[in-house]
Amino acid sequence: QYEEAIDATRKGRPYNYTELPDLPGFAPIPVQQGTPQPTASVSSAAATTARPASSNTQVRLGSVASSNTAISARKSQQAIKLRLKQEKFQKLALKAKQSGDIETAKKFLVACRGLEPMIEAADAGLPVDMSQVPKLPGEDANDMIDDDDLTQDLAHADRDTIYRRLQEDLLQQIQLCARNQQIYAQMEGANSLKHSSEYKILEQRCAGDLDKLRHCFQHGIKPPLFHYERRQMNVIQANNDLGDNDLEVTILRGINLPVPTGFSSATLETYVMIEFPYPTETPQTGRTRHTIGSINAEYPESEHKFYIKRNDAKFRRLMSRKELKLAVFYKP
Repeated sequence: QYEEAIDATRKGRPYNYTELPDLPGFAPIPVQQGTPQPTASVSSAAATTARPASSNTQVRLGSVASSNTAISARKSQQAIKLRLKQEKFQKLALKAKQSGDIETAKKFLVACRGLEPMIEAADAGLPVDMSQVPKLPGEDANDMIDDDDLTQDLAHADRDTIYRRLQEDLLQQIQLCARNQQIYAQMEGANSLKHSSEYKILEQRCAGDLDKLRHCFQHGIKPPLFHYERRQMNVIQANNDLGDNDLEVTILRGINLPVPTGFSSATLETYVMIEFPYPTETPQTGRTRHTIGSINAEYPESEHKFYIKRNDAKFRRLMSRKELKLAVFYKP
């Protein structure tokens, strides 16, 4: 029945779609009222609200393909995503079998085979309910959000713009992954090792996508099919100028400082004293330069380094009980 419907649709013949049975895991087939008319473009809206955490836009490249309309590109993207997931399930099944976990291997194979009718439907141009796609171990539906608006906006740009933008984004992703992979590799703990490995894999994947992109450009091929995703990622800002036992405190400004009796804001002269409660016996101290003439005082060049012992249990306990003390002083 579906083959007949697809053939009729391709040839522009009318067909009663209501006779087709609904497939499990797929959305109902939209039925057009009246005689179908060709459309110039198809617009869509997707949920692209990022979670309240740091995120990157990631661009993934699929197989080399081209499309004249937004809707056909979207269906091709679905097929690519499904095939990528199917490959991952196959690798997980093989790995589980090699380790002797036959039950887990069977579970992954079932999920892998369950994707086959979805892939066939996507290739045939049928809508696929992506919420019904089996999830990989540890996969969270909120960790990755398809940014269809960004994908479609770029898909309608000219060839040079598409290649330039994709190359820039992939290079940025490679640099981000390489930097964070190195940082996590230098940190202690199993969780840091896991993050380092994840960034290494993502860096290699982006590098492969970049090679594919450049190959297509050099051979005059149309841009490969692509899509953007918003992903929540743990990113660390490294301060390479600080040692392992350095802690830096920077005093930026004082806001709405009260003016004592006998003073005026125009002649107000202030400075800040800092007391860092480590070690307990002799707390470390520092002070800023003087600032004159404002109740919103700025304290330039006020970086102060203090000595710490990061892995000292006593230091960790102290940080949970004590506070950094900042006191504003007025010069008479």
